[in-house]
Amino acid sequence: MPRNSKLSIALILNAAPLAASFTTNHALLAPNHAAVAFVPKKPFVRNPSPIHSERLMEQQLEVDVVQQSSYEPFRNPLPIDVDPHCGTTIAVSAHPPIHWTVPGMNLGYRDESTGQWYDKDGPREGPPLNYWRQSMDERGYKNDMDVVDAALCLLDDDVDLDAVVEKAEKSSGIRYPWLSRKLLGTWAPVLHAGEKVVTVNNGSPCGCCEGTIDCSVIIDIQRASGPKLGPRNHYGVFYANMEEGEEVRIVSGDGAVDSRVGATKENRSVVIGNERAGKLAAPICLGRITYLSDYILVQRRQDGSMDIWLRLDEAYLGKL
Repeated sequence: MPRNSKLSIALILNAAPLAASFTTNHALLAPNHAAVAFVPKKPFVRNPSPIHSERLMEQQLEVDVVQQSSYEPFRNPLPIDVDPHCGTTIAVSAHPPIHWTVPGMNLGYRDESTGQWYDKDGPREGPPLNYWRQSMDERGYKNDMDVVDAALCLLDDDVDLDAVVEKAEKSSGIRYPWLSRKLLGTWAPVLHAGEKVVTVNNGSPCGCCEGTIDCSVIIDIQRASGPKLGPRNHYGVFYANMEEGEEVRIVSGDGAVDSRVGATKENRSVVIGNERAGKLAAPICLGRITYLSDYILVQRRQDGSMDIWLRLDEAYLGKL
């Protein structure tokens, strides 16, 4: 391919994030209105960033352009669709799939009215093997989705977000979140400094498993040197935990976030937004993490406000 053609492709790839960042920053500054009110006069479709999925990487015309960054894409991301009529937001599932700790285990349930146990094959005598593990997985999933739904219903008077989040925080904790493999992945901010920065589609105002939410920005967290997998076991294959001082790269598709941070046992807060993020009343940060699971990340700022991020990738399912 002629050099001029390569240069044109590079300019096209670099131009789209600059245009998308303007609207993304509007969504953070005016979270309750920007995603629906700010629409360009002409339909604008964000040029896909290669960090979002292997499927999008295949759409790139020049391999050498993609390989300019040492950042590796995530495997098995959830479906992410860009609305052709409003390309400034990204639609994702409001509830990610549940992670069953024991792959392929026989799931069962009990009819409360009759006391009869059932599984996929019909009635059975008593609970199936590993039902205690199934119950723990279901309970943890419900607690996390309650947090997501409470954040989506933030303006409802009967929703006590703090109480729902505190319940999740007390149920489980990670001593060193910056070193945990669960920090790695693709995330969508749902709350930014206590303000909702997504809109809900195809469901109740609180969202539902079948509904989707429109996100203004997606943030990827991965080792700067590329993915590193832990040893395979009977639960699956996951990312390896990070070591003290290991460099982590944090990026967003619009370029407003592109930082490298050293992993540490200290749960400190780091500003990850750059000049493209604009002058936000509350900067884009990562740290002071109080809860981290397969599904959500909760961090509390020094002023007491809260950030809640929703996981979008499927690495937590152990199928890497």
